[in-house]
Amino acid sequence: MQTQPLVSIVIPCYNGQAYVADAISSALAQTYPYTEVVVVDDGSTDKSRDVIQQFEPKVRTLVLTHQGGNAARNKGWHASNGDYILFLDADDVLLPEKVQRHVEAIFKYAEDPYCDVTVSDYWVTTIANERKIKRVSLVGSSEDPVIFALECPPGISSPLYPRSRLEEVGGFSEGLPCSQEFDLNLRLAATGVRWIPIREALFTLRKREGSVSSSYIHVLDQRQTILARAAEILEARNALTEERKLAFAADMA
Repeated sequence: MQTQPLVSIVIPCYNGQAYVADAISSALAQTYPYTEVVVVDDGSTDKSRDVIQQFEPKVRTLVLTHQGGNAARNKGWHASNGDYILFLDADDVLLPEKVQRHVEAIFKYAEDPYCDVTVSDYWVTTIANERKIKRVSLVGSSEDPVIFALECPPGISSPLYPRSRLEEVGGFSEGLPCSQEFDLNLRLAATGVRWIPIREALFTLRKREGSVSSSYIHVLDQRQTILARAAEILEARNALTEERKLAFAADMA
């Protein structure tokens, strides 16, 4: 009888034929035994679908008309069965111990294992030469979950989300063209999530030219909207403290 939680790894893919096999392979290579892998082909026009099919039936595949990464992620986690959800972009890779370390941390440190969110450090590389640029360590100056989300925005595969938390905030904002994980994590923090940092780099974010997230102008353009939405959530909860107001103001400056 299975007593450990099921973890769903959701991989959205749009024209990622050169990278998606690495992402899927890293998801299937997890040392934690209770996982499922859901790959969402978001209307790819290259040979991504052919690459993904090579992994079936070890992975479950959803095929969509092109709707964008946020919609693909939402479709993926809604279709999954996991108690916890891990998102993995098609051009990134997980270390084999990624899920295992998160599950261990949840049941060791969480006040409520189905509400708290574990986040790991990670490596950043360039796809062109696979050179490790830096390790991103999620160490903030405050234990306040909102300020942590502002100061140390986790990479897309840093958090392991309890399904209940995603259901509470509705998942990703589908009208947002970039900064989707920053928006999601800030909204979660505004609703009262508790972050549990794992001081270990457990996935590799691989940067490539031309991606939406590589455009600094796009990110700045969305920042104020994201911050305003989170501030509204905090105000509704009577939780917009002076310290948090200062943190929002500093981020907007």
